[in-house]
Amino acid sequence: MQGGYSDAFNFVNRSVFVPTQIDGFRAYGGNITFNEEGQGITTIENENAEQLDIKRIGIQNGAKPGQYRIEFQSDTNFTITYPDNEERQGSILTDFNFGAIDIYRLDWIGNDGTDVVITFQVFAPNVTGNPISIIRNLIEKTFLLNYGELPGTNPAYNTVPVLWSTFDELEREFKGLKVWVSETVKDNNAWKLETGKLPITYIKLAQKIADHCGCSILINEEGLIKIQGPRTYDGDVYDLNGTFLLPEYTIKGPKR
Repeated sequence: MQGGYSDAFNFVNRSVFVPTQIDGFRAYGGNITFNEEGQGITTIENENAEQLDIKRIGIQNGAKPGQYRIEFQSDTNFTITYPDNEERQGSILTDFNFGAIDIYRLDWIGNDGTDVVITFQVFAPNVTGNPISIIRNLIEKTFLLNYGELPGTNPAYNTVPVLWSTFDELEREFKGLKVWVSETVKDNNAWKLETGKLPITYIKLAQKIADHCGCSILINEEGLIKIQGPRTYDGDVYDLNGTFLLPEYTIKGPKR
């Protein structure tokens, strides 16, 4: 989820619990990140807020992650620069709606934007909850790009090359575990798709989360994506300090 509005003064953005068939996660709006205590905070910066400020910025599903910049050329007219360096003009006298960003004229505080610069960061996703619930939703979106849909409800869900049963098993195992995920493109130059600078992908973010809980996203012999948990051996585990192991597991060499 990215859709929603974030208040520059109070954290009023509504979070939404996104259920899966087994567990789920809580999703927040696009320009929310988390502090060290897991609390949601906005990322709007404005050094001239006493001159002109904005109450809230709407960020809809599909907004590109990265930094957005609103720079005024006069008291009312501004240019908003997107993470991919696309520019659009707007005015505090009219509503602005483009590229998954909504700014409404009634949300401006003040009437003089001369030399005002406002920046904010869009994160995708901003979620907290079961790590496997989050991972499987990212993988689903990798194939279906179904922003704003509940996980597992798209008719094409079972046609993607994923062994969902492996995710079911680990999602149950990690039920009750919570992680906080707030990812963005830290360098807007990544959107230029130059060598060595690429935006993070859903699958890379999924593996980053998997690393956090000791899991690996793999491809099996049939070409299906699967997930493997931190336990790779289900047999008996022996204490190597026990002396009984020495005679029981001695390897005999060939007779001479």
